[in-house]
Amino acid sequence: MDGWFDLSIQPSPEGAFILSVEITERKRAETQLRQSEARFATIFAHSPTPMGATRLSDGTITEVNTALVALCGYTREELIGRTPQAVGLWARAEDRARMLEQLQALQRVAGLETVLRIASGKERQVLLSGEVVQLFDEPHLLIQLIDITVLKMAQQELLGLNRTLAERVEQRTADLCVANAELARAARLKDEFLANMSHELRTPLNAILLRTEVLTEQLYGPLTEKQARAITSIAESGQHLLTLINDILDLSKIEAGKIELERTAVDLDLVCQQSRQLVAERATRKGIGLTTTLDAQATSIQADALRLKQILVNLLTNAVKFTPEGGQVGLEVQGSPEQHAVTFTVWDTGIGIAPEDQGRLFQPFVQLDSALNRERTGTGLGLALVLRLTELHGGSVALESSPGAGSRFSVTLPWDRPDAAGPPSLTPPPEVPTPLASLMVRGQPAPPLILLAEDHEENCQLLSDALTTAGYAVVVARNGAEAVALAEDHHPALILMDIQMPVLDGLEATRRLRASGMRTTPIIALTALAMRGDRERCLEAGADEYLAKPVSLRTLLSLITIQLQRTVSGESAETPASEDGSYQPSSTCL
Repeated sequence: MDGWFDLSIQPSPEGAFILSVEITERKRAETQLRQSEARFATIFAHSPTPMGATRLSDGTITEVNTALVALCGYTREELIGRTPQAVGLWARAEDRARMLEQLQALQRVAGLETVLRIASGKERQVLLSGEVVQLFDEPHLLIQLIDITVLKMAQQELLGLNRTLAERVEQRTADLCVANAELARAARLKDEFLANMSHELRTPLNAILLRTEVLTEQLYGPLTEKQARAITSIAESGQHLLTLINDILDLSKIEAGKIELERTAVDLDLVCQQSRQLVAERATRKGIGLTTTLDAQATSIQADALRLKQILVNLLTNAVKFTPEGGQVGLEVQGSPEQHAVTFTVWDTGIGIAPEDQGRLFQPFVQLDSALNRERTGTGLGLALVLRLTELHGGSVALESSPGAGSRFSVTLPWDRPDAAGPPSLTPPPEVPTPLASLMVRGQPAPPLILLAEDHEENCQLLSDALTTAGYAVVVARNGAEAVALAEDHHPALILMDIQMPVLDGLEATRRLRASGMRTTPIIALTALAMRGDRERCLEAGADEYLAKPVSLRTLLSLITIQLQRTVSGESAETPASEDGSYQPSSTCL
């Protein structure tokens, strides 16, 4: 019967029994099949996943479940017996084509993203999967759908948000690039401003200090006592102005990260003595007692000697400034081997500082007494420099003070002890001024010729007079091009080269002189450019030495003497050129 079993009559007596058994097995199988179909029908009908069956031969829909009816919006009667394309379920013909390609190649459909057009005319994005099964005695494609419309909308929103975020990040990055460029430009303008201001201040200051030195040395004749006091006052004011200029430049260099410490073994006794000497005269004028107390075990420290002295001098200067006449100022040094630290404490019996004001003390340009009638002058840079220089050493600053009870400023630095086996490298002792008379070359039958390249008329006249008084012959050039021409015509024994000059600057003029064959003539860069890197640029251009204005006449004459002696001894002639032909200054000049 239709292939279910083969009915044959057996002649054996057991035939009836066998037939009975086969019929029983058939009924049991049919019962199980009906039960299985009923279970499948129940699961199919009530599954929350939209499901349907289409005849494989012609694509006619033969069955749908409730979830599919709810998704499509059509009734069961509107779907059964029709194809999906006839109903209009396919929103895109290419989706049906892709499904048929998968079905033909794999006999199944796996995760096909497609778009259905439902009864309302709206579109739903679904994920379609299908398997070929035997239903109703013929092959069908059993499909199931997962509605991913909300997920795709969320993905689109997320993509939109990502695009918006990317655009914002790009815009923000562009804004930051512009801001960084502006900051770099502002920093560059600040450096240029400081360099220009330094040059503009140092140039006239050079004339002032040189004039006072010439007058003090009585090169123009003897001075009366009253005239000597006036000249001394002018010199002190000029030195004070120079100190302020240097403080501003130092602070700007520190904030820009352009200052480096030169650590050496510093003799603590010597650096304290030198620091004390620099404020002793001012303390004496106010009748203030100065005391120094040193820890016997703290004899030396690894630090930048110049900057350490700058720290101590600033603290001592402030202490003297804010201590009334007849008061006391002290410097104490205490070593702590356990904490590997040395503490320098400057104390005074001065006016003291209120607690609410102490937090502002170390900010640049802050002055607690800022009224127009304030009794004490200053820029407010001293303590800011103390803090910055201390932090560069890896140390800290502490303050104890109260109004009317004086102040104690403590600077604690890491106690990096110098190598005991190495040679001592201590702070240089104060130089004994070379007698100016010993630097004169007057009386020589052929005085050395010096070419002075200087565009500032006051400095030009002053230096020319001073050099002539010292016994030198002088020829003056007022720009770089003129300096090159005069040097080639006169072959001077030495050239003093200003850097900022019209027509041709001093750096280019120096390069041209070195390239023209004037390789052994000493060139001293005498300039108001005193920013970081200025000295190196001058030496790289071919200068033998660099002096920043304002310069001492004694220092200038000493350096001229040294350079001329090197020329006579042949040291300059041995200065090698680099492989590219640029001039290399002698290491003895550095």
